[in-house]
Amino acid sequence: MLRVCEELDSASLGWFSHAPDWYETNNKSFAPSEAQSVSMFAQQLLSEKLDVPQTESQLKGQGRESELNNMMDQCHPVWGQMDNLVIGREKRKQLLLMLCQHEADRLEVWARPLNSKDTSFSRSKISSEKWIEYVRTAFSVDPQIALSLASRFPTISSVTSEVTQLVQAVVNVKGGIMS
Repeated sequence: MLRVCEELDSASLGWFSHAPDWYETNNKSFAPSEAQSVSMFAQQLLSEKLDVPQTESQLKGQGRESELNNMMDQCHPVWGQMDNLVIGREKRKQLLLMLCQHEADRLEVWARPLNSKDTSFSRSKISSEKWIEYVRTAFSVDPQIALSLASRFPTISSVTSEVTQLVQAVVNVKGGIMS
């Protein structure tokens, strides 16, 4: 089940690996329909309970230390140690939720540009530290998603600077190997 959730996370985040496009269509209901679909997906994410293994203290309290040791010894091939798996899954879910909310709001503005309704997504509510966490999470899933964050949010300096630092780190590592 965990593997299916990971694949779903990866595929969902992969949708955001491209810079955002504006929709050129003669169909007046396209943008509102798309906005509603993305909003419904975001609502589903909000209501989703994370299927997490029991915590260390819960397992110890139940006298299940051997199960805890087995779980901690497991290593996922992509995300690393199992204790980091739950944290990573939650970070990916938060990133996906933020991106979906932003996309739904963007589509809503495209569909109804004169609507003065305040949108639920506000970049000013997200701290610089949280933006950096989003970029790092995106980069760990697929560097292209992090690059698209810089395209989606070009005025947020913490996003552009973190993407630049991560890319430079990879270039320096690969450059060091080749030298």
